[in-house]
Amino acid sequence: MNKLAAVSHERADPSAGASVLGVATSRAGSLLAGLGILVLGNSLYATLMSLRAHQEGFNAVEVGALSSLFFAGYIFASYMTPKLIMRLGMTRSFAALASLISAIVLMAALHVSPLYWFVLRFVHGALFAAVIIIAESWLNAIATTQTRGRILALYGVIFLFSFALGQLLIVIAPVSEFRLFNIVSILFSIALLPVLLGRQEAPLDLTANRMKASQIFVTAPAAIAGCAIFAAVTNGLAAVAPVQLSLLGFSENYVAIWLFAFISGGLVAQWPIGVLSDHVDRRLVGFALFVSAAIAVGGVHMLPSQNGTARMILGGLLGAATIPAYSVFTAQIADRIAAPAMLSAVSTMIVLYALGAMSGPILLGLGVNRWGPAGLSMSLITLLGIGAVFMLIRLAMRRTSKADVKEKFYFNQPTSHIGLGLDPRTSPSAVLPATPRQQEK
Repeated sequence: MNKLAAVSHERADPSAGASVLGVATSRAGSLLAGLGILVLGNSLYATLMSLRAHQEGFNAVEVGALSSLFFAGYIFASYMTPKLIMRLGMTRSFAALASLISAIVLMAALHVSPLYWFVLRFVHGALFAAVIIIAESWLNAIATTQTRGRILALYGVIFLFSFALGQLLIVIAPVSEFRLFNIVSILFSIALLPVLLGRQEAPLDLTANRMKASQIFVTAPAAIAGCAIFAAVTNGLAAVAPVQLSLLGFSENYVAIWLFAFISGGLVAQWPIGVLSDHVDRRLVGFALFVSAAIAVGGVHMLPSQNGTARMILGGLLGAATIPAYSVFTAQIADRIAAPAMLSAVSTMIVLYALGAMSGPILLGLGVNRWGPAGLSMSLITLLGIGAVFMLIRLAMRRTSKADVKEKFYFNQPTSHIGLGLDPRTSPSAVLPATPRQQEK
């Protein structure tokens, strides 16, 4: 039975479909567990680096640069990982890279200086991205037409939940001690086990044919601008908010809980915002997210400096207004671009997201350096205001038509171009090519 016939048989036989779903989900379990532990360790490490750097006297721009260099490494790895795997193979590459990450974490604890940490953070970003790319390629090979959407949704939930949970591990020990670095190293080492002990499938092609950014911008400018600005906002907040809260006198434990609330707000809001964007112009949803986030930031700015409870509630609302944006704008790309070009388009979008994530921490760090704790709010409101105005301009230039076709919303995260294969919209048979009325002019 050839591959096309096999797929047709899966669709025709409901009992076979249920069996395929159960097998695929079971075999994806070890991979998802390993990925969850990787994200858990990476989440703890990112916040640990920000807090420890501030404690060691790094200024806000230097703290932001640590996060920016992580995403610079991420972009580098997206191009270099396929070449590495051609030399070493998938399994050996995964084991070697994950082991190196554990070593890099411990190396950071041995010496503290901005330049030394900048180099380590870039290398860590490249290694982490390469590990994610390999693990996602195995996950992609497991997924079938029937299970792809469910595995993508489960992966998205595990990713954000692990990212939120990692913040709470900060309370285990003071950031000035060696113990937290040890815990991160242990987590990265443990993450190897469920992945390498599981039975892995032959991976898909790791190369990515990326569409030119200018082509995507002409087709869906609101999606590109919204994705880049929200990337700058969310990643800038994750990097610089610990500095701001520390300057205001809040403890390390409070910072960890605030970040947990911020990420959890985004996790909870993903589905309702996605459903709303399936029924309303996604650019209008994007505008509402920009405005809601700006209101939340304004509310935080007006609070008395020591009102921790209200600040935490507003932090959760801010996460709800910012973190789901990537999935919304990815859905808009799917609305505008024909299925055969979807994978290459969103591969480019991930690179643009990473560029936005690189710029955000430095921009917000400059604001804190210039104006103190209030500089974070001022910088955020400026970025969010620019995004809101751009959405309004796009809404005014082109109104939606009843003839416009919308693709279904899927809960996804900007991890790597390999993870995009889990999105059913990237399958050439997922949707018909876009009609002329779907092209935004």
